[in-house]
Amino acid sequence: MVYEILLWEKLDLYDDLIKRVFDEGFTTCVAVGGDGTVNRIASSLVHTNVALGIVPTGSGNGLARHLKIPLKTTEAIKRVCTATPIIIDGAMINGNHFFCTSGAGFDAYVGYLFAGSKTRGISTYLKIILKNLFSYKAQEYTLVSDENTATHKAFLVTIANANQYGNDTFIAPHADIQDGHLDVCFIKPFPLWQIPFLGIKIMNGTVGKSKYYHTYKTKKIEVHRNAKAAVHYDGEPALMDELLTVEVLPAALKVIAGVGF
Repeated sequence: MVYEILLWEKLDLYDDLIKRVFDEGFTTCVAVGGDGTVNRIASSLVHTNVALGIVPTGSGNGLARHLKIPLKTTEAIKRVCTATPIIIDGAMINGNHFFCTSGAGFDAYVGYLFAGSKTRGISTYLKIILKNLFSYKAQEYTLVSDENTATHKAFLVTIANANQYGNDTFIAPHADIQDGHLDVCFIKPFPLWQIPFLGIKIMNGTVGKSKYYHTYKTKKIEVHRNAKAAVHYDGEPALMDELLTVEVLPAALKVIAGVGF
């Protein structure tokens, strides 16, 4: 097996590194990092013959977890070296690729604050959640798709390609990353005493049983909101305009999955 290790030490080196992957004829490009790194590299491989391998070293590892890729580095590397790639869907939100989830609302707001924090890690993330959970106000969204058009007041709106954000937080437990559809998920305003119950249901994959949670499948959706605000895609925060246009990219990416996927 011929391989080469490329160190992505600065953001502005990326274009040169990915160009080498194609110029030198590699069949697999392995992302070693978290969801942001995986997203950036996967975005460059969409609709190409180069497969994505993942060695997950991030805090969430959403795509790796959905694809049942080992979280232990040595096991993940072994999988890259021995497995046959499969093909999965991708998606886009306002021109940005994502492969796990994207959306607006409380989760996007927290992600935006987390990106600006001086410390990292799950403890910082939880602190931001707890600090803002009780004061955050649900927003109004109009969701427009071929299947449904309706206006909802929602705590969050998530468009899911994979079943989770990362860290096994299953916002879309029944999402199928190969079905050519996206799962539209939203949580309506709920009483504060419901917080621990919703949290438990999201973590154990039973959030669909909550009366505050609603979901349906679509290929394309417009999310209309009242103002420019935070959005997340594969954990990356951004500020986007009032209109969010999200669509699936069927059979977009070759990827090496874990055993049993």
